Amino acid sequence: MRKILGLTLLALLAIAPGGNAVDMNGKYSLGYFTSDTPVGGRYWIDSKIGIDLGLGFDIQDQGDETYTDFHIGTGLNYVVIDTDRANFMLRPGVNFSSLDARPYGIESESKWTRFRFSVMPVAEVFFGDNFSLSAGHGIQIETVSYPDEEEFGDLAGESRTNFKTIDGSISYLGFHFYFK
Repeated sequence: MRKILGLTLLALLAIAPGGNAVDMNGKYSLGYFTSDTPVGGRYWIDSKIGIDLGLGFDIQDQGDETYTDFHIGTGLNYVVIDTDRANFMLRPGVNFSSLDARPYGIESESKWTRFRFSVMPVAEVFFGDNFSLSAGHGIQIETVSYPDEEEFGDLAGESRTNFKTIDGSISYLGFHFYFK
């Protein structure tokens, strides 16, 4: 999968139209960067710093019950290298999720929470002045906290922290359509 993603990104760089570097100052876009928060956008404060904000939810109707998950994420994009057709950025980000426990077999209407802190190098490739595709990978710290309820069993009141690498899978392959 990584080889396919890498070859795809190289192909996109090779076929992207040439021209001058895209002026990002004051531009805003609709699009997304992570699959948890697919409804979002990006605003460029200046030519080097952009801010992402995204939302996501999942409402599942299971007949007699409805399960609801909610996600919000933000990221700060710092352009390290800009070229005629692409930006290489460093992107620290934070995602918060409130997740329903019932799909996991826990009979409680209480939510468990997840915070994800990540730092990712990201490549954003432009197709003209208004459309871009981006991909990233990096490291992530994830903290999961469970309510202090007996329905959560051994997890009740627990908080766990994981440190891991994150790959350039479809979860971190996004697009933006820029306005202004």
